[in-house]
Amino acid sequence: NYIGGKMKKHILKFHPILNFFVRKMFGKEMSLLSFKQFVKHYFVGGISAIINYSLFNILKYNGLGTKTANTITYVFVIIITFLLQKFFTYKAKHHSIWQPILFLLNTFLYYVLDTIILVILIDKFAVSPLISKFVSVIFLAPTSFFFQKYIVFKHRT
Repeated sequence: NYIGGKMKKHILKFHPILNFFVRKMFGKEMSLLSFKQFVKHYFVGGISAIINYSLFNILKYNGLGTKTANTITYVFVIIITFLLQKFFTYKAKHHSIWQPILFLLNTFLYYVLDTIILVILIDKFAVSPLISKFVSVIFLAPTSFFFQKYIVFKHRT
């Protein structure tokens, strides 16, 4: 079990609420398995976001440029996130060359959009890197669950 007893009970209370929104938006029920994967995905995403946010700002405040700091951060975070999502969140026992390729494609698109947002906020509008990275991560995070669940780690026979 990935979450302690009491916490797990409280988190499971949110399944009907999220399921309501999924039904309204997509016309489908969200299974309990999908809900658990959703929670795990965001837990891993949260860990990755903390690493992403912290490492970027450490590198940025130690004199690296925005693009260099973000690139170094991404390489590190990509590896950790792929492994955690594959083995912890989705428990993907199947192995396919497409998993890392699709994950990297998703990550590359995320990276490009993230970098654009950071350059605009930091370099064009002089927004603090601390705030800029936070805004970027919050803005881009929601699509990753759907892409990873239904494309990257989907079992293909």
